[in-house]
Amino acid sequence: MNTELIIWSIFGLPLASFIIISLGIRGFVPNRPLLAPICSIGTSVLSFILSLYILVQYSSIDTNISSHSIINMSGLTLSFGILLNPLTVVMLVVVTVVSILVQFYSVGYMRKDPSFIRYFAYLSLFTACMLGIVISSNLIQLFIFWELVGLCSYLLIGFWHYKPSASYAAKKAFIVTRIGDIGFLIAILVVVSVQTNLENSNNILDLPNLITAISNGVFSSNQITIISLGLLAGAIGKSAQFPLHVWLPDAMEGPTPVSALIHAATMVAAGVFLIARFFPGIHSSIPDIMFLIACIGSFTALISALMALVMNDIKRILAYSTISQLGFMFAAVGFGAWGAAIFHLVTHAFFKALLFLLSGNISHGIPTHSFDLRNMGQLRTKMPFTFIAMLCGACSLAGIFPFSGFWSKDEILAEALSNQQYLIFGVLLITTFITSIYIFRIIHLAFLNPKKQMKGQQVPEKAHEANWIMNIPILLLSIAAIGIGVIINSPIDLGLINAHMFSSFIGAHVHDLNIQLMIISTIIGISGFIITFWYYNYPISIPSVLKNYLLKINNVITNKYYIDIIYEKYFMMKFIYSFLANFLHKIDEKLIDNTVNQIGATVKNSSHIIKQIQNGQMQVYAGFTSIGVLIFFVMFIIFIR
Repeated sequence: MNTELIIWSIFGLPLASFIIISLGIRGFVPNRPLLAPICSIGTSVLSFILSLYILVQYSSIDTNISSHSIINMSGLTLSFGILLNPLTVVMLVVVTVVSILVQFYSVGYMRKDPSFIRYFAYLSLFTACMLGIVISSNLIQLFIFWELVGLCSYLLIGFWHYKPSASYAAKKAFIVTRIGDIGFLIAILVVVSVQTNLENSNNILDLPNLITAISNGVFSSNQITIISLGLLAGAIGKSAQFPLHVWLPDAMEGPTPVSALIHAATMVAAGVFLIARFFPGIHSSIPDIMFLIACIGSFTALISALMALVMNDIKRILAYSTISQLGFMFAAVGFGAWGAAIFHLVTHAFFKALLFLLSGNISHGIPTHSFDLRNMGQLRTKMPFTFIAMLCGACSLAGIFPFSGFWSKDEILAEALSNQQYLIFGVLLITTFITSIYIFRIIHLAFLNPKKQMKGQQVPEKAHEANWIMNIPILLLSIAAIGIGVIINSPIDLGLINAHMFSSFIGAHVHDLNIQLMIISTIIGISGFIITFWYYNYPISIPSVLKNYLLKINNVITNKYYIDIIYEKYFMMKFIYSFLANFLHKIDEKLIDNTVNQIGATVKNSSHIIKQIQNGQMQVYAGFTSIGVLIFFVMFIIFIR
């Protein structure tokens, strides 16, 4: 089979679904809304099958796929192509399988929504654009799909655009991520400026050529720094890392399945994918920037975990959890463990999609349809399936043996130790402990909270499980949350399962089994559950001085370290609204309006001159006709000669 055709089909099928749903189903058969998910899920399944074929046959297929030139001028070539390597193959499988499960869940979750068809059109486009990022072979092609993913996130976060909170969240996500994308664009412009001055025929906009050019000294040290920081800025914006992390918690205003897709396998994964695609090949050229990536990741992981600890909305807790886990991945890439970062990206995709969809189950199953933990309690007996699945997701996130999150998080910690990054290791270990506390806090307050702790609130007696359409993806994701880690990357041979299959496939470093670290990691994960259970069932008295101090800290964290307030008060109000808006107003008033008015005045004044000619006198018309004939005759003589 033609490898290039297969890869383009993987991308093209969801794109075709978007076109068919938007123009065909929505335009001609809007009274048959179920055709939309049939089309969307069907094309995604085909893409998944083709991705699985590429994965299985990877060792025997031709991975050298030529690019197709679109524009070629002044030494600059714009081409569209496919970069096929193990990282591409892994991401194709992850994106398609998570997309299928989320779309299947959405059939049950969104079935009563009046914009049901539009919803599935957006999901198909979102999936196609993420696949476009994954297969892109050059920076400009990648940037195009990068921006389209941002557009899709805007459409889906603001899907219920009639809600002011959803509209605000969509605009916030779009603007904040654009800030990072400015850096991405600057990096591209630097590469383009160098490309136009090169005498050889290599197109350094192609990612492999760019990495080779940087390694061979084609770029100056300043240019390498600008390119690296620009791409890092784009990744920070997309993956919601500090200081551009503020958009992701508000993105929870979109439908819950959208949150699952954004957090598991599409938008936020794009940032990690970008740095894993680009930085490992040039790490020796930019050691300071690699260290910066590790610091940003570990710092973001810690502060986000602390914010998750004080939130009461399940989806916001999970949003901060995503920011924190992405911080783990950034830190891993920063200290050279890009394989561990991608491994954690894969396991995280499954257990985080599971946790978000379960939050949808809970909201769907209680009368208030709330995500607030204070409106829940004792759901264990009413929703036993959801409770067990939530335990699977929680144990995986907390890194408890033998759940999938344990294997990937343990590998990041082990790589931090082996690379002698002791400070980062300590920060990530503390973050692991906090992670365990906040996720088991959800378990306790939603499912185990006894009546005496509910402060007079009503126990949701009418709570019920979700329908089977919603529970099938939950079941499959629960199985993945339990076993995907050890299946794809077991540290030891398990008969049919070879050791380190995943790391070997993507060509990453393989570390030895660290029993001591595994025990410590598991103890930390379990201790979070014990502390949470003890805190809510056997509260201890705290001295008033310490209590006041802790309340002040809690207030700072609850207010998100006042970062949002600073951005809105000083950046949005003073810069965007006051300075930039006034500046644009003056341009509009003084330049654009005056230009338009002057053109109108010029035309009006000219008309007075022309009006003198149109006076109804035959001799004037005859004179101008004679002059015209004379001019024509002279020009004819000149050109004939």
